[in-house]
Amino acid sequence: MWGTGIVGFGTYHYKYASGRKGDAPMEAFASRVNALVLYFRLTPAQKEELLPLFGKHNLSVACIYTQKLKETEAETLEKGIVYSIQNI
Repeated sequence: MWGTGIVGFGTYHYKYASGRKGDAPMEAFASRVNALVLYFRLTPAQKEELLPLFGKHNLSVACIYTQKLKETEAETLEKGIVYSIQNI
């Protein structure tokens, strides 16, 4: 568990140019009131490839918010996870 509501797998250490640093899960998801949140680290090209395959969703910098995960093929989720880990 990462915090009180994020289920994460693996861990990596990050450090920004600003000096901020910490640890984060390599992959994670969280169940929220209005959506399931998937935490991905995708390049712009990877987002362009995968996002149309997620069905109805909203997006933030590193999160995909979906209300109906069943609209997404397992292969799409797998590809997102693989890309994210490669990008770390």
